[in-house]
Formats: sequence, C-alpha cells, structure tokens
Amino acid sequence: MTEFKHAKRKNLKASKSRMEYIRFQFDGIKSEISERVGEHEYDKIGNVLNETIKKLDSEIMALPLRHVYRGTFYMRKPYTTPVESLKVSGRAEMREDLVSWEVYDKADKYLGLCREVFKDSKLRKRIKREEGVAIFEMTK
Repeated sequence: MTEFKHAKRKNLKASKSRMEYIRFQFDGIKSEISERVGEHEYDKIGNVLNETIKKLDSEIMALPLRHVYRGTFYMRKPYTTPVESLKVSGRAEMREDLVSWEVYDKADKYLGLCREVFKDSKLRKRIKREEGVAIFEMTK
C-alpha cells in the first residue's frame, strides 16, 4: 500500500486508533488468554501493545499539524485572461493533509483557498509547504 507523504499524520492516527481497539478487545478476553497461556504471557503481549501505542503517539506528536507562511506573497487573480497577480500581505496556512493554502490578510480576514501562492508578481516562484513555519501539536 502506498502512503502519501502529506497524509502521514492521518494514517498514523488511524493506526493508533486500530491498536487501541485491539488493546480494548484483548483486555476483554483476559481470562481466556490467561487460562490458556498464563498470566505472564498475557502481560508480555499487553506490554507490546502498550509500547506500540506509545511509539505511534510519539510519531504523531513529531509531525506538524500545519505550515504557516507569513509576509507578502502573490496569488493568481481568478477568472482573468491574461493571468493577473493579486498582492497579499498576511499569512497563508496549509494543513498537513491538504494541498491548498488558506489565505488570510493582515486583519485576519479569510480570503479563501488557493492552490498556489507565489513569491513574485510574475507568478513564477511558488511557495512550498516547507518554506512556512511548522506548527506542532501541544504536548499532553
């Protein structure tokens, strides 16, 4: 199965959720497992599940929620021929699992979604996700 780079956080959260469900089911049949293989083996399997959940949680925390680019940039003005640029001073945010920028002006007014934002008025130098500041989840 191919995993997209921009959806890694989403996939890790789904894996963690599945592991927590497996742990829940595993705890539900504790008496049967302990009876057949012993309490010690049951505890070993439980520890492996807990360690896997902790590892997934730390991987999730290491990935950014979004990237924010602040400053002056240019957008393509919609429905114009020939193509015109629109100068914006503010910020552009891109969530980790999306490929479009949410654009805001300096007064925090939402200007809409934009597939591409540019550094120059000729609309040739695109701003990449990695050029923005990574915003991480708060730790517990």
